[in-house]
Amino acid sequence: MKPRFDEIFKEITGDPDQTITTIPTLANGVTCTVGASWVLGAFATILAAGSNTTRNKIIGICPSGPSAADEYQINIYAGSTLMAAVPYTQETATGAALPIMLPKPFIIDSATDIKAKVASLGAAGETINVKLIAVPVNY
Repeated sequence: MKPRFDEIFKEITGDPDQTITTIPTLANGVTCTVGASWVLGAFATILAAGSNTTRNKIIGICPSGPSAADEYQINIYAGSTLMAAVPYTQETATGAALPIMLPKPFIIDSATDIKAKVASLGAAGETINVKLIAVPVNY
């Protein structure tokens, strides 16, 4: 028997009644810049500790607006701790990006910086925007 969607959602989020949101909310993704070919660029703050008032389970990322068709690695951090390294390939610079659901969601506590770094096969200065898919948690 196949699992029902609400069972899968509960497994991912911990609560089938939680609302999925994005970070940043109602805003463009944060622009991350490549350092050089397969070299991570500088940290880009997705949500500053002072603005992060909710404990969140990060269940996915939404890359968008890449400056080039390329292979990317998007790293997500809680403070300076690496939480996820996500590979992403963009076939065309103008193509639509699909959300990437994480195989292992993770929790970032409130009052913690949420940041990203990106690397690509291409040259220094390439950019890609990053948003997170999150579920607020109360446990």
